[in-house]
Amino acid sequence: MDTPLLLLIGSAVGVALWLALWPVARSRRRLEISRREPPPEWLVWLQRRLPLYRDLPDDIRARLHGLIAVFLREKNFVGCNELTVTDEMRVTIAAYACLLVVGRPEV
Repeated sequence: MDTPLLLLIGSAVGVALWLALWPVARSRRRLEISRREPPPEWLVWLQRRLPLYRDLPDDIRARLHGLIAVFLREKNFVGCNELTVTDEMRVTIAAYACLLVVGRPEV
């Protein structure tokens, strides 16, 4: 067989494998991140900044913690006009964003 054809076939197989396995790897990584215990300062910040946080049932609260952890791992925060984005700001923003999807079924 021709070398360029073999390279093309090998590349196509590699891309197909990557496309097939990437969602599985991402799901496993997200699951691992979401199962970690949140840092104690998060709980203080969430109680201070999210008024309804105290009223959430424990299972929803645990799911929210996991979603926040994944969100923080996957998103970057950039302050405008020389604003320094603190960890408390990041957690608060992530919490409000994740509240929108906390009730969705897990996929």
